[in-house]
Parts: sequence; structure tokens; C-alpha cells
Amino acid sequence: MSEPERNSHESSFVQDLERSIFRLGRTLRTIRVNHEDSSTYATGAGFWELVLLHHRGPLRATEMATLLSLDISTVSRQLKQLSSEGLITKSQDPNDARAFVVQLTTHGDQVVNDLMRRREALMERSLSTWSPEDRQTFESLLNRFASDLEAGS
Repeated sequence: MSEPERNSHESSFVQDLERSIFRLGRTLRTIRVNHEDSSTYATGAGFWELVLLHHRGPLRATEMATLLSLDISTVSRQLKQLSSEGLITKSQDPNDARAFVVQLTTHGDQVVNDLMRRREALMERSLSTWSPEDRQTFESLLNRFASDLEAGS
């Protein structure tokens, strides 16, 4: 294969990969959990903040922005929305009276647990016909891809 043909083939592969990643993200964003009068999406604005708080406990918005590689203004806007939905609360940082920390409410913790269960169930159903070897290969390649992306950013 000549150099121009190889470059064209690689470009096409990357474009196909981009479309697949977009489809994956779109599909995961359609998962909802209904609680009383509200409906929360599994991804999108605020989902990763909820997951981070679920796993790490109370955090400052600046810490969250750093851990999620997001701009503080984006995190602040998402936290405001999550607060208005009753999923998080804000309180004074016990280590610094000038700062605030956010944490999940009981309702927020329930929402995160429900969303994670639904995402896991969807993935399990989607992979149910895959062999254990295919699952392992997929996980290994996906982790390698994520690591290479992180190293190249």
C-alpha cells in the first residue's frame, strides 16, 4: 500500500472510530432514571460530577474541575443545576471557612446508584452474546486506547 493510500485508509478508520464513539456516547446519554416529578439523564451535564461525589465524597468545585478536566465555570454551572434538582448540597469547607464543598444528598446518592445500575445492565445485556475472550479483548483494547489518548493529550 502506498503512503497516500495508507494515509487515506487511516483517515477513514479514524473517522469511523469517531462516529462509533459518538454513537456510544449518544446511547449512554439516553439512559434515564425517573424519580417523582424529575428525570435525570445518565450522562451529560452533571453526571460525572455525581459519580465523582459518589466515589470520593465531599469535594470543592475546583477539585472536581481538576479531576474531571473541566473548566471551573462549567462545573459551577452543572453544580447549580444539580443543586436545583436536589441532588447535591453545598456547605462550608471545615478546613477553610472561605470555601465550600459539595456533597450528594440522599436523593442524589439514590439517583447515582440507579443510573449506574441501569448503565451496567445495558452493557451486560449488550455483551451477553460475547465470549469471555471477546469481552476481555474489548476491555483490554479499550483501556489501552484510553491510556494512549491520555498520554497524547
